[in-house]
Amino acid sequence: MHQHRGVVKPEPASRELDALDRKLLAALSHNVRLSPSFLGRLVHLSKDGVRYRLEKLYATGTILGTMLVLNPYALGFRFFTLALNIRDPPLEQEQKLMAQLASHPNTIWVGQCLGSWNLVVFFIARKDDAKSVEQAIRSLCQRSLGKAQLLEITAMHRYQNLPGWFLQEAGMETLAATRTDVSFHKLLDKASVSSGTAELDGLDHAIIRALAPDCRASIAAIAQQLNKPFNTIKSRVQQLIRKRVILACNPLANLSSLHQIAFSAFIELADDGERARLREHLKRHPDTGFLFETRKPWQFEWYGAVRSNIQLHHDMESLRAQFRSIRSITALFIIKDAEERAYCPDYIAVGGPLGVKRAYAEYLVAFHC
Repeated sequence: MHQHRGVVKPEPASRELDALDRKLLAALSHNVRLSPSFLGRLVHLSKDGVRYRLEKLYATGTILGTMLVLNPYALGFRFFTLALNIRDPPLEQEQKLMAQLASHPNTIWVGQCLGSWNLVVFFIARKDDAKSVEQAIRSLCQRSLGKAQLLEITAMHRYQNLPGWFLQEAGMETLAATRTDVSFHKLLDKASVSSGTAELDGLDHAIIRALAPDCRASIAAIAQQLNKPFNTIKSRVQQLIRKRVILACNPLANLSSLHQIAFSAFIELADDGERARLREHLKRHPDTGFLFETRKPWQFEWYGAVRSNIQLHHDMESLRAQFRSIRSITALFIIKDAEERAYCPDYIAVGGPLGVKRAYAEYLVAFHC
């Protein structure tokens, strides 16, 4: 299997997924390291049958690659969103700007959107560097920049590549692992994170670097690469998960091939009375892929996927009806996203934070070391 590179256009899938493919994809969204044997027991296929189907999912671009989700707070970073309104430049300038933003050493995701904000940039920075990084990103957009809004992400509550409704339909909303093996499934509880710095040594960094390009890498292969005993590497990975440095091993799903529409929504509350209840509601919402809590003016950044704009409108109206303290919801359709890929400088892909985030892991490691 291989990682896809370069441009992924939002076009119809080259083939439709059947029920077994959907089950496999939904199971992998919990943990892309799950073995063919384990997956075979879930979907009642032989491990060779599972391998064949997985090869197809990768070869057709339904799965673009993998994503090691790291905890920025544990590595000593602050995490920000910069929402921008860019006056429409010519296409060539737009592509150049996206590439420049994606290749900035602090950015981890750049999303082009339809809505009141048409460009969203995620970046991470040390406390003392945050202002200068923000100014550098703004300066790249200076010729076309209209309004801008900076948000600090204070907590990550959910970070799953596919929305809950897709998992529910596939019957894979939850998985019960029968044993703890090199998939580390029982340890990857995907809890909320907001603070706490972890102490890491050189071997920890080397393991993260080895996992970042493809988090399906076997413990045996990493042990050989680093010239360390198998059990030492396995134990260290377990520790990195328990310390909540490694949060998830996700597939990069191409949402357009699944006929899903990626969206972002910034939610502002009139007061904090319903904040805790809204947080729990959004964590469980079937549309949710990623959920971040932020400082004002908005309290939540909600990233997910729906089948249609009608579904999104219905779900937003339902949210307003259930939570009267919501002052505003600023919804955006994500139409293109870009990232700096430290291992291959190809920039454009589709799917929003649900779909393309590998540089998140790669940059965190490179910057921290």
